[in-house]
Amino acid sequence: MKKSDVLCWLVLVLPWTTLSGCGGFYIDGGDEGPAGVSGVEDEVGRSIVADCVVTFYKADGSIYLSEQKHTIYPQSQGLEISGTEPGGQFTWTLFGGDFRIVEGTANVGELSGVMYDRKIAKLILTSIVAGSGMSAQLSVSSELVKIQGRWYNVIEVAPGTTYAKTLKSFEVPWAKLTLYGDGSSGVIDRVVIEDLASGETLMAHSYNFRWLDGIGRTIPMKIDIFKMDTDQAEQQGFLSIAYHAVRTQ
Repeated sequence: MKKSDVLCWLVLVLPWTTLSGCGGFYIDGGDEGPAGVSGVEDEVGRSIVADCVVTFYKADGSIYLSEQKHTIYPQSQGLEISGTEPGGQFTWTLFGGDFRIVEGTANVGELSGVMYDRKIAKLILTSIVAGSGMSAQLSVSSELVKIQGRWYNVIEVAPGTTYAKTLKSFEVPWAKLTLYGDGSSGVIDRVVIEDLASGETLMAHSYNFRWLDGIGRTIPMKIDIFKMDTDQAEQQGFLSIAYHAVRTQ
């Protein structure tokens, strides 16, 4: 394999620790998700429901905590984000590339202009689905890149690209995704998304993988999301998700 030692994404503004794990899950049909989306069961569980605390790191140095529930529908490539803020209740869904409001508005209290972002929703969904073991079913490149001292396989998913069916399910028409699978374990613990219209780029880093009995696999319990600069050499963390009380239903 060819190895290219690329510039590390090393400039972090938050002291987050990295742990890793492995897993995999595969889906068949069943439960009905939001907005009439069906076919959400899998062979070892169904939809994954996770309560979480989302931490927002503001430019002035302060933080804001939001308690949310994230429901993941792997087969349908679906995610439901819901919660209650001082501005009211909200429910947002992403299915395929369609991000929409089911309840409330996009501007809910301190979340206004921050959380209602299809790129963030897609990063959360992909981090959990791919990070939980779909990497075992994904084709990888012959080139490895080095990120923070670790070698990664690079997998790009973009509209108009020909690749395996398992990769096709991750595609959305408005963005390019780059998945990074650990060169040793194969676990995908980093995902980069680039908005094809604006060029804005975000990266998600998943870690603290824990076993979930309902699916018999591991899932990431922490996801940190960073804003990337134009050459992707620096990153600024602005959002961190800590999951707890994870179950299947």
